[in-house]
Amino acid sequence: MPVSEDPPMIALSLRKESYTGELIKKSGEFTVNIPDERLLKALWLCGTRSGRRINKFKRANLTSIPS
Repeated sequence: MPVSEDPPMIALSLRKESYTGELIKKSGEFTVNIPDERLLKALWLCGTRSGRRINKFKRANLTSIPS
């Protein structure tokens, strides 16, 4: 979530039990992406659904690439 524009800052909040937290712990890494309004629909879908239950990339028509 955005926290400040000057200086630019973001915040990250994860529950230990979340699927995202589980994946970060398992892989030992994560990336931060700051999408623009062109990805608003995909952003909404990905932010409101669990990847544990659906393939969010497929559902949002996104392509994963190595970070």
